[in-house]
Amino acid sequence: MGAAVALVWVSSQQQSEALLAAARDAVIVVDDARTFVDVNPAASRLFGVSAPDLLGRCFDDFLEPDVNLETAWQSFSTPASRPESCA
Repeated sequence: MGAAVALVWVSSQQQSEALLAAARDAVIVVDDARTFVDVNPAASRLFGVSAPDLLGRCFDDFLEPDVNLETAWQSFSTPASRPESCA
């Protein structure tokens, strides 16, 4: 039973990696410290940095100096600030 579960997990992991790589839009995965843990090729193009060079770097390093990410996130996550089609 354990081997079957491991095979399903590997298959799921491979599917996730394939979806990430095939996405036309930039997809980034950051941890709680906002460190890049995964990016797809579109994200590499967006940031102008290869995927291996992005991994381990802080997302904040790519923000304009006057951007307050906490404020931007709160604004984004507040339903009243989104267009009606997204609410």
